[in-house]
Amino acid sequence: MATDDVAIPTQPVSVGTLLRFLVGSREAILRVASCRQALWLGLVFVLSTGFAREYDGADLWHESWHLLLPLAASLGTSFVLYCLVCLAAVPHGVDELRFWRGYRTLLTLYWFTAPLAWLYAIPVERFLSAGDATAANLWFLAAVSVWRVLLITRALSVWLNASFVVIFFLVMFFADSVAIALAFVTPKPIFNIMGGVRLSEPDQVLVDAVLMVQVFGMMSWLVWLIGAIVALSVIKKPWTVAAAPAPCRVSKPLWALAAALVVLGVALLPIGQPEQRHAHIAERLLKSNQLEAAVKYMSEFPREAFPPIWDPPPRVGYGEKEPDIMEVLSMMIRYDATRWMGQLYIDKLSQNPLEAFQDALPDADTGTAQFEGLMSAYEKFVPVDSLNRQQWEELYGIADNPKLDLALRKRLTDYLSARENR
Repeated sequence: MATDDVAIPTQPVSVGTLLRFLVGSREAILRVASCRQALWLGLVFVLSTGFAREYDGADLWHESWHLLLPLAASLGTSFVLYCLVCLAAVPHGVDELRFWRGYRTLLTLYWFTAPLAWLYAIPVERFLSAGDATAANLWFLAAVSVWRVLLITRALSVWLNASFVVIFFLVMFFADSVAIALAFVTPKPIFNIMGGVRLSEPDQVLVDAVLMVQVFGMMSWLVWLIGAIVALSVIKKPWTVAAAPAPCRVSKPLWALAAALVVLGVALLPIGQPEQRHAHIAERLLKSNQLEAAVKYMSEFPREAFPPIWDPPPRVGYGEKEPDIMEVLSMMIRYDATRWMGQLYIDKLSQNPLEAFQDALPDADTGTAQFEGLMSAYEKFVPVDSLNRQQWEELYGIADNPKLDLALRKRLTDYLSARENR
């Protein structure tokens, strides 16, 4: 039992308990750790975060497994953390820490941090630019991660009556290892230096963040490992389980709050799911190279019917090459697609119009077909007034390139001259 004067609470776990738990209250942590019902309440919290994360991130009708990702991730990572804690507990004489009973308590504490993930439900994509929205989501991820690390550190140190410093180094070693693993195994855009790939603004923000995690995570990994070993060796304070499972109950208002979060998650679906369903159908057609059907389907809707940040196939930043961008653009020109559709694929060619036209210059292998297709796409989908002065002048320089015949030079000059005449 605990060696301090704080008795294990028997009052119900209430809404106030949850709020105090989220700021690290010792009394709230003990109450949650000692309540058997709290595990099932935490499970509801975790399931609700599936809606918070994915209501506007995946087509949940066709990919409903996304809703279970938080549950699967929490079960896997919490078990690894618990095994690490058990190993650290051996030299500290914790006789009461039975494996599965202890894991149940740790999992309860772990799941009670889940409401913090509702921060991800803020739809920043709807009022920020693509790059800023990606950066904002990454900042949300960082803030929630730091909060959860500090909170679970505090919870474990209270539950086991252990040194906060020892638990902090253990949790940071665990969190850093998970972050490094995810940074290496999660699909991510190709670095700029590889193959001349030009990334979109969201992809560039993401790849910069992943690179930072990889570099600083690997640099700090040994620090957390050595720190944990030293702390365990130096701080000899015995660990004692401060709360045993008891038949206390969860208050009805707190059950109502958990249910309300699930209902809120379901209520959010009409906001993002129509867009995700349209994107899913279009992507399926594009990936199967049914370009005519894809273009016709996309033409039925305005841009607002698809996700605010949408990168339809091929995702150039990830090295995808199918379907061919110029083939998609040619199909769009053939069926008189709307400008927003063409702009999506124009942006895939290059973030720089000069480089796009330079890459399409005629040569012995391709002839003039690629340049003519690009020229048609720009005439159809890119108003010349949307080019800034530097881009406009650079493209005028392309018109003087000796690789172009007179007809193509005149065509490019006529396109650019529309700006001069206004």
